Amino acid sequence: MAVIEAKNINMVFSMSKTEELKVLEDITLSINEGEIVSILGPSGCGKSTFLRIIAGLLKPTGGEVYYRGKKQLGVNEYMAMVFQNFALFPWKTVWENIEIGIKNPTPDIDNKIKHAIDMVGLEGFEEIYPKNLSGGMKQRVGIARALVSDPEVLCMDEPFSALDVLTAENLREEVMDLWFSGDTTLKNIIIITHNVTEAVYMADKIVIMSTRPGKIELVYDNNLPHPRIQNSPQFLKVVETIRSYLTKHIVPDEPQKKIFKQILPLPPTTVSEVIGLLEILEDNDGKIDMFELSEKIHRRFTSVMLISTAAEFLGFVETPLKWVVLTKMGRKFLDSDVNLRKEIFRIQLLKLPIIKEFVKFIKNNENVISFNEAKAFLKGLLPKEKALTVIKTILNFCMYAEILDYDSRENEISLNPDIEIKV
Repeated sequence: MAVIEAKNINMVFSMSKTEELKVLEDITLSINEGEIVSILGPSGCGKSTFLRIIAGLLKPTGGEVYYRGKKQLGVNEYMAMVFQNFALFPWKTVWENIEIGIKNPTPDIDNKIKHAIDMVGLEGFEEIYPKNLSGGMKQRVGIARALVSDPEVLCMDEPFSALDVLTAENLREEVMDLWFSGDTTLKNIIIITHNVTEAVYMADKIVIMSTRPGKIELVYDNNLPHPRIQNSPQFLKVVETIRSYLTKHIVPDEPQKKIFKQILPLPPTTVSEVIGLLEILEDNDGKIDMFELSEKIHRRFTSVMLISTAAEFLGFVETPLKWVVLTKMGRKFLDSDVNLRKEIFRIQLLKLPIIKEFVKFIKNNENVISFNEAKAFLKGLLPKEKALTVIKTILNFCMYAEILDYDSRENEISLNPDIEIKV
């Protein structure tokens, strides 16, 4: 019998009286005792929401969760959660923060806390406050707080993503050491991650979710024996298998010319992120694997994908499958001085239908519009997008390219009068 069974889970959030956001759709998953399960998927696909439903912190709008054959009606007392952002009380010491994890007070509370502190290597830090701890030490407190309640299932929501690469790797190994030590009550670990290597290193079962509304696309049984050697051919083969699947289902292999045939929003990135990507490509002979880039700069895969897509909109890169490749235009941009870079950026931006339409709208309103008028226009142009996000990205790109000016006092957007802008 499965320890955890999620059956036909649906989740819809009410955004307003007339709008709803469908986050999860018809998810069914079984987890057997003794398994570490990782859940992979793009940002916004509902991974964290699904984890909270499993733990009983959220009630689904449809479907049911069963724990050891019994329907779950509330918070599951046999599960504990470790959060991405540490979630520590700054006015409490390490000891006091861990003590919060005790669900049922017993005479041996102090011994439980000491044991949890010993397990995660916090000896000597009992009276320290969070402000004096490094990120890795803060997350150790979070893990100890989860373990002190003697849970059977440890739910971890991207627990290492806020840490630097080396700290994350060390803490990941320590969690695995705890798992195999037999020194805990844990029967399962469920971990949300965006790091493919992390998922392959830790998990026995890798669940891949699609974009919103989140659905389970694939459940991959990872049969690599422990301890797993990350540079072994067998390990790298599994990593490549997962990456290939993600690439096929998440990264569209669209010819760049299609960008200029339809009105699409600029991906929500910044100019500095795009330039940073180009500089990384220059340092890597003009080509890099998107997944390797994600792990190298410690950013979510979907964030890297958005930055790469923005650079492709501008003609600076191409993205065949999982690769990001610097184009001749990208090299020309990198080889230029500050003024020529802005000119190239401006020329490329003004080729995009979304920028053309926005500039035309401003021109038709005597070259000046209010911020609210801009939002209303973009809402009508792209009704399915968040107008505020779209306009912020447009302003960031167009102000760098000296196409637009923004007066924060008057809250007005205007065309740059010093440059002739043709659309």
